[in-house]
Amino acid sequence: MQPASLFAESLRNRETILLARERIAAAGHIASHYRAIRLPALAAAAHRIAERRRAREQAKQATKTGWSD
Repeated sequence: MQPASLFAESLRNRETILLARERIAAAGHIASHYRAIRLPALAAAAHRIAERRRAREQAKQATKTGWSD
């Protein structure tokens, strides 16, 4: 991930600046030495995106039909 993406993720998670700096400092090392981390991380991110899309679609359908769970 790019440093800006790592920093933005830390902000979204309401983490401290110190933790964000640690992630940015470690990102290059992780990317170059631990390629196996990338695929599970990408799969998890894709799963979260798909869940959010499903939730949005369900909310749209509930709004259109006038009911909710």
